[in-house]
Amino acid sequence: MTIDLLNYWLMLPKVWIILGISLVAFELLIGTGYIALSFGVAAMLMAAVFFFQGIFEFVVVNDWIEAGFLFGLLSFVAILILKLVAKEQSPEQDINKY
Repeated sequence: MTIDLLNYWLMLPKVWIILGISLVAFELLIGTGYIALSFGVAAMLMAAVFFFQGIFEFVVVNDWIEAGFLFGLLSFVAILILKLVAKEQSPEQDINKY
């Protein structure tokens, strides 16, 4: 019963979109160092996977275990890409050095 509900809710793209928007907004408000942003991007990608899985009738994710694994993998890839793209650039001269 509980597993069926979990499978149902995790296969809905709307749930992943809500989660993604919430995590991106959380990152903008709090600033967790790209962690919440990467989870939000991964949630949006999960929504796209489930959306296109429903349209084109191909199966990428069957149950909640595969959804969790794919979400974790997408989050890991997203954080690597975000860290590479948004490197903190240190200025050569700092005016605060005495």
